[in-house]
Amino acid sequence: MKIKIPKNIVSDCENFATKVIGTNIDKYRLRRQSDASLIRKQIVQGKLAEYAVYLMFDKRCKAPDLTVYDKLKKSFDADLEFGNIRFHVKSQSKESEQRYSRSWVFQSEDPLFKENSSNDLCVFCVVDGDLVDICLIKKFKNIKFGDPKLIKFKGIKKMVYYEDNSCILD
Repeated sequence: MKIKIPKNIVSDCENFATKVIGTNIDKYRLRRQSDASLIRKQIVQGKLAEYAVYLMFDKRCKAPDLTVYDKLKKSFDADLEFGNIRFHVKSQSKESEQRYSRSWVFQSEDPLFKENSSNDLCVFCVVDGDLVDICLIKKFKNIKFGDPKLIKFKGIKKMVYYEDNSCILD
């Protein structure tokens, strides 16, 4: 399902990324990422994906959070909630999809690996400008994970490859 994000929301996401990048940069460095412009782009695409899911549910779930938190207050909490369902939204840029295949990244320290329930759903999206393709929705416990293709990320990241998880809703 493809969702076009309105210009005002794109602008809100870009403004959010500009404000929040200073509170995120140290965490990204620990994850072996240091390119500030790429990090900002990834923050924007992540928020655009969250808004696509929000719009898919006709704005009936909790809206994406645009609060800029102190770096000590960041969390792995769900991005969106709909009743007792917790949505963890993952995004990938169209360029990344073309380069590495349709895939999404999890941090190895994500608490979902230790504690999750059937109410934890992951929504996997590909972002191309203001167009978001919602590709896959799966219960966390049903996701098949793989190793990253980039050696520098092995051990600190886990990958979800579309071809290994192609059932649209599971």
